[in-house]
Amino acid sequence: MTSVVRPASKVYRRVVVKPVRTGIGNMAKNLTFPDRLVNNMFQGNWAGMGQETERCLCNTVIGLGGFFDVATRWGVPNPTSRIRAVENCKLLEINASSFQVCTTAA
Repeated sequence: MTSVVRPASKVYRRVVVKPVRTGIGNMAKNLTFPDRLVNNMFQGNWAGMGQETERCLCNTVIGLGGFFDVATRWGVPNPTSRIRAVENCKLLEINASSFQVCTTAA
């Protein structure tokens, strides 16, 4: 499998210029909006839901289907950065069930 994917990815990188690759990545991220919206809903992150919706609408309507990341230029916060901020997590196993306990700096 890697004998096919690796050469294909090298050709893709040489043929498709960086701005177009970035735009394609932006469109792919825009397509995963429903997943991120539901994830924020299950976490009770209502502000994150609003920010995700605002980002998706801006990027879809003004950014030509998400090709351009207009929301970042307009200063709309990216709620997915909140997920990366979680530190000091410990995995607890109680009665064959695993729980992740995280503490964050306030």
